[in-house]
Amino acid sequence: MDLADATVGTRVRTLVAFSGVPQGTEGVIDEDYETGVTVAWDFHERPLPRGYRAYDGRPAIASGILRDGFDKATELAFLEQVSGGVPADDPVPEITGWIAEKKHRGAP
Repeated sequence: MDLADATVGTRVRTLVAFSGVPQGTEGVIDEDYETGVTVAWDFHERPLPRGYRAYDGRPAIASGILRDGFDKATELAFLEQVSGGVPADDPVPEITGWIAEKKHRGAP
């Protein structure tokens, strides 16, 4: 996957197996944290919510969504793009919840 394609809302497929994530599993890049991106995995037995495209700040224990981070410089080769990201005229929703509060306080 190219760096330019690694945008929030982009649907991807893993080219290798990870712990708990079989090769070929699809997911959505739901967060960009400058040096990397996070993928929320869309399992058949535990699908992502309809229209899911951006991390809402809820912990995995509450959302049930398994997410993995990928370094932009070294790990994007493990992913392939399935479909494009969020159109420019449809901005990613504002981050809310506990992560927004954490960022507001200046925590990383």
